[in-house]
Amino acid sequence: MREGLAVCAGHGIHIDLDPGRAYDARPSSTHKSSMLQDFESGRPPQIDGLLTALQAFAWAAGIATPYLDAITALVIEKARRTRLYPPAVRLR
Repeated sequence: MREGLAVCAGHGIHIDLDPGRAYDARPSSTHKSSMLQDFESGRPPQIDGLLTALQAFAWAAGIATPYLDAITALVIEKARRTRLYPPAVRLR
């Protein structure tokens, strides 16, 4: 969340949110994220709309997002292994 807020700030959008206060408590809901629901149902997850789009905004603002980058790479790999995301382009 902190990286997302930094990306927003890099584009002049300031959101009054304390990530620690909003997200530090253990979730008490049984709700599953839409991406998890997609994986469990064999549907392609919305990786580009939820993750790589934010990466592009971060890069455009010159904001480092190491956590987002690592999570995105792992989710893409999981989706590729289950054939729910296009394979990587191989260069000769």
